[in-house]
Amino acid sequence: LLQDGMQASERKLSSFASSFSLTPIELSRIVFPRIKGMPFTSSPLFEAHDAFHEETPYLGILPLLLFLFAITRKNTKSWELVVAFFVIISILISLGDSTPFFEYALTIVPGLSLFRCPGRIFSVTSILIPLVAASGLDNLIDRTKLVGGYRAVALVASFFLVGNFLGWYFIQDLEQQLSTGFQDYFWKFGYREVQYTSVLIAASYVSLWLLSRCQRHRWIPAIMLLAVLVIDLEYGSVGMIQLNEEQPQVIPEDILEELEGYRYFDASNKEFDVVNQLRYSKMVPTAINQSASMLGANEGGVFPKSMERLHQAISKRPGELLPIASSRYVLRSDLQYEKISETIDRIRFIPVNDSRVASIPIEKIRLDEIPENAEFRYEILDEDPRHITLNVNCTTSGLVCLSDIYYPGWTCLIDGQPAPIIPLHGVFRSVKVSATAHQIEFIYNPMSFQIGTVSYTHLRAHETSLHL
Repeated sequence: LLQDGMQASERKLSSFASSFSLTPIELSRIVFPRIKGMPFTSSPLFEAHDAFHEETPYLGILPLLLFLFAITRKNTKSWELVVAFFVIISILISLGDSTPFFEYALTIVPGLSLFRCPGRIFSVTSILIPLVAASGLDNLIDRTKLVGGYRAVALVASFFLVGNFLGWYFIQDLEQQLSTGFQDYFWKFGYREVQYTSVLIAASYVSLWLLSRCQRHRWIPAIMLLAVLVIDLEYGSVGMIQLNEEQPQVIPEDILEELEGYRYFDASNKEFDVVNQLRYSKMVPTAINQSASMLGANEGGVFPKSMERLHQAISKRPGELLPIASSRYVLRSDLQYEKISETIDRIRFIPVNDSRVASIPIEKIRLDEIPENAEFRYEILDEDPRHITLNVNCTTSGLVCLSDIYYPGWTCLIDGQPAPIIPLHGVFRSVKVSATAHQIEFIYNPMSFQIGTVSYTHLRAHETSLHL
């Protein structure tokens, strides 16, 4: 897939790798989780789309204080410093191209440019910070002293440099946000978040101080710490979760009958352009459950080259290329199905005299160039995601065309004999046939798939034997 699809993919580009990265203000939400609002609460969102929940883990104030406490003590372990180093690296990567470090990281970390949403890398801190925080709690109870000498100077200098580095980009991001009305939003809603966090920091510090000083009745500050943590996490984490009853979309039966041999296109998300509507459709489970064919996917990864090319072409001429891709209906934002007046069959025939049409690129093909052949007959005998068997009857030689993606690994048998698959418009599949009845089979079973199937089966069998 990488070999086939990377040429047409935006991956490996710095701009793509940095998409959905954290801004410095979003990074500050590890301390002020609701500074830009929080869904499902009384605090409205500053931005319509907020990916905070899947990018920035809010652990509470206490773990952050204990983390800092742990790495500033005299008996700090080597592993704690290593973890602290990776926390800093994850912060820098999560900021994407907001800092120059990201471009440098793309050049030294193999494969990093293949992934987007670098903000998600910051989620590793939800494991690393509590590990060091637990050690910090032990140090606090044992009253371990702060570092001194050269180490203290180096630590203070490191905090100073990192703080200034992040502070500079924070100010730049803040200035950009102020021009979009963030200042008015902050004074209306955000300032309460700063006040709340200040109270939490004070309460956490007092609880930690009492825990380090009390020799008797330590259960009192311990309960105080637990109460502060529970209140904090309920407000900043649990309070943002809302469970909604699943309401799956259902394709009406009359439309489902008309989709036999055709597809539909999900354009219900009006916030997306055509390319993103094709790439991120929520109707994929519906299509699978109702055995309906649709044009689109729900995948942010690398697509086959032909699929990426088809999507880009449709985005420029949807009115002409949706019918050529055999889409009969379009699902609009009001969840109503709009029928396309003229649609090309998913399985069709191009006579040998018109075979030049097959070589016209998808970017240039016009609907009126598709030849009609009323005498062509076909029947689908069997079909699944990796196999389709057709009976066809052709009155002349030519190309039997299938408006399914051309992709390495597909093979074809005509009357049991291997036949080469010819790209149709550079993105679909076709095969040459003579003027008579034929049985055609398209089969996807490459060696890589066989190896993967055997490996997966072996691992599942081994897992089952371990349980037994």
